[in-house]
Amino acid sequence: MKKQIWARGLVGIMVLGMLLIAVPAYAAGEPVTLSINGGMATPGGTVTATINVDTNTGFAGMLFDVSYDNTKFTCTGAMIEPGFGLSAVNTNYSATQVRVVLANAENVTKTGRLATLTFKAKDNLTTGTSAISITVSTLDTFKIDGQGFTEIVPGTGSGTLDIGTYKLGDVNGDNKVNGSDAVWIMQAAAQLRILTADQIMSADVDKSGKVNSSDAVWVMQVAAQLRRLD
Repeated sequence: MKKQIWARGLVGIMVLGMLLIAVPAYAAGEPVTLSINGGMATPGGTVTATINVDTNTGFAGMLFDVSYDNTKFTCTGAMIEPGFGLSAVNTNYSATQVRVVLANAENVTKTGRLATLTFKAKDNLTTGTSAISITVSTLDTFKIDGQGFTEIVPGTGSGTLDIGTYKLGDVNGDNKVNGSDAVWIMQAAAQLRILTADQIMSADVDKSGKVNSSDAVWVMQVAAQLRRLD
């Protein structure tokens, strides 16, 4: 009788151990991390926010909301990058949120840019900063695990949408985009001129995050009416 009880207890411990091994604690390891990077807009202008997948051990489905301040901005568009499966985006999910849903037949492990959201700043804004953040639904975010699904809890970050007073391309502030702006850009790239924060945003016409000769060429092409700034 004691042997039978001992045997049953041993089987129970083995089954429990197998269950613990079969269900990884994905939440603790943050197998997928998302970040969002905003930019700066002038009052009445547009700005983009980029959502990136920084680390990814694999997901098959994901649902997340992007929250922003609708007293300062309106979301006017969204684009999902290829390689992340089927997607649906509702830019009017609520007055202050954009909803993104992704679904795949198998786990996706791609990293990099996931989505780009476009916002329009209200006309009457003054210089300042506005927060933008991602909230992930853990009930709708999962990876394929054998014949079933395992919920995962991604790590997320937040960013800002800024309001500035700059005009793209008009680095010297004379309300024109011409050769003198290109000269200022070249001088800044050669560290011969120090630009203010707004002037840097104005000079970075190709939105690369850097001020260099490529921006100067772009400004000269705009001055010659060979290219547009938007």
